[in-house]
Amino acid sequence: MLYEKGLAALNLEMTDRVYRTEYSVFGHPKLMEAVTGINIKDAPPKTQLKAQRDFAAAWDYCLSWNVLIHSGHLGKYVSSMGHAVYAEGGVDRNDNRYELFNREEDVFAFDPLESLPYYEEAELIRQFEANYRDCRNWIPDAVGMTGIYITCMSGLIDMLGWNMLLYCAGYDPKRFGEFTERYMRWSERFFIALAKSDVPVVMIHDDIVWTEG
Repeated sequence: MLYEKGLAALNLEMTDRVYRTEYSVFGHPKLMEAVTGINIKDAPPKTQLKAQRDFAAAWDYCLSWNVLIHSGHLGKYVSSMGHAVYAEGGVDRNDNRYELFNREEDVFAFDPLESLPYYEEAELIRQFEANYRDCRNWIPDAVGMTGIYITCMSGLIDMLGWNMLLYCAGYDPKRFGEFTERYMRWSERFFIALAKSDVPVVMIHDDIVWTEG
């Protein structure tokens, strides 16, 4: 069973071959139709779910990539750098670009612990465990997970955008480091709750460069 193979691979055990995962292929329905024979355009959710499971079986998924904590947990404190086309039909294109901060002094004075949303530990634990169960039920033959997307770099990128992040880091590394420490103290609650959750596999995501480095 792929679940056992995937779990073995995550535990650095030898498997009979290298198994695989995909991170965003379900945004390409024509590819899914070509592999499964199921037309999911305007199909009901039950049919779409069957196509996803059949696709995962055909391509030997052993890992379902999934996180719970993302930019939505930052509340209104999010910048937008736009988004190029990746998904079929260009539905993910975003030309709306804006920055949360326009001055470095505003960044250095910002206190995430005072401004960003507060989340109760017990509720986070409940959500992590429910999110993990949902992921396992989604592709039952694969290893499921839950986790955190807005870790140190990814969270700051979502808040500041690349330009302001790099500018502030170069303008005053010491004060930018202090700002980063404040952000990490805010995000620490997610890691504590995740550590206390009854889930065997977690994803801790971070970006430091994109396609152009």
